[in-house]
Amino acid sequence: MRAIYFIWLRPVRKFLRERVRIGSSLIQPLLFLVSLGYGLGAVYRDAGRGSAVDFVTPGILAMTVMSSSTSSGLELVLERRSGFLQELFVSPLPRLSIMAGRLLGSATVCALQAILVLAVFWIAGFRSFSITSVLAIMPVVMLVSFLYTSFGSIIAAFQKDPSNFEIIISTTIAPMFFLSGALFPLSGVPKFLMFLSRFDPLTYGVDMLRFILVGSGFLSFRLDCLVLCGVAGSLTILAAWLVSRMEL
Repeated sequence: MRAIYFIWLRPVRKFLRERVRIGSSLIQPLLFLVSLGYGLGAVYRDAGRGSAVDFVTPGILAMTVMSSSTSSGLELVLERRSGFLQELFVSPLPRLSIMAGRLLGSATVCALQAILVLAVFWIAGFRSFSITSVLAIMPVVMLVSFLYTSFGSIIAAFQKDPSNFEIIISTTIAPMFFLSGALFPLSGVPKFLMFLSRFDPLTYGVDMLRFILVGSGFLSFRLDCLVLCGVAGSLTILAAWLVSRMEL
């Protein structure tokens, strides 16, 4: 447990110390909120979808968690190149403990970012949530973080070049985000897009956040929970196995 604690503490302390990173993590969500939540507010109201701010906020929150989590895979590649990962692997620390600490550290950073984003959104006018709902979304945030930290770690296990990792991530994450229904209702999309969205794990994370924050979703909350837990658990096990066998 002591090993997991120190591995967990590293990304958390790094996040809290880098004020530029904290500020930059809020800029993109705020831009999405202003451009879509307020810029397209009339379009959502005319379509009978209610408040655009209420609709896009859970999607923007999920995007923030996804982006932050996958970036931990890039850190894994950089640590591999710098030799830091080799120092960890030759130490007495179990490799599974190293992976567990990374997952928990990434999830903690994502939880802090989610709180900050919601605080900024509250100032910007999103008032549909309460303290109880903020606490309720934390398990969802951690599940999405586990899922995409594991996804990034799986990609990183096969990559030694940071640029290659970034190319792969950018070409896979963007489609996941746009297919998840984060920015538009899935009920009005063509059937083939609806079909593809069912294979996107972020779809279920966004839907769970909508249920908790604004009280409505597209799918079943139970289905969202089962799929998200199943995919996150499977990817976490696969990532732990691959990282424990990484060639340095």
